[in-house]
Amino acid sequence: MLPGGCEVQAEQPSDLPAYPVRFKPLLGCPPDMILLVRLLGGAMVKPSTTKLSSRGQVVIPEEIRNRLGLEPGDQFVVVGEGNVVILKTVEPPDAKEIKALLDRVQKAAKEAGITPEDVERAIREVRGSK
Repeated sequence: MLPGGCEVQAEQPSDLPAYPVRFKPLLGCPPDMILLVRLLGGAMVKPSTTKLSSRGQVVIPEEIRNRLGLEPGDQFVVVGEGNVVILKTVEPPDAKEIKALLDRVQKAAKEAGITPEDVERAIREVRGSK
């Protein structure tokens, strides 16, 4: 779904180069709509296709994996809306970020008068209520 409620289906006539990709308007689109696919830097990106396996797996094409530096085990946040699926890599925080967060939490706990015994008691209460 594109802005304005426009739904499209990709068509790539053999007489057209890889760019631009022509889309067949399905619903609410201007006729002969052309969608240019670009990277943020302005370079053209060749669209790729992939299939969903019977186990729910999707293969990210090799060219995209190489360009983005994706490796086996990389984690993604997955968002789906209508007929659009977006994968966003999850970057683990570095040790400095974790240390800074812990320092802030410890400072806030100290300012609030929370002791280690208070934390242990709260944990016991929560675990005991299960």
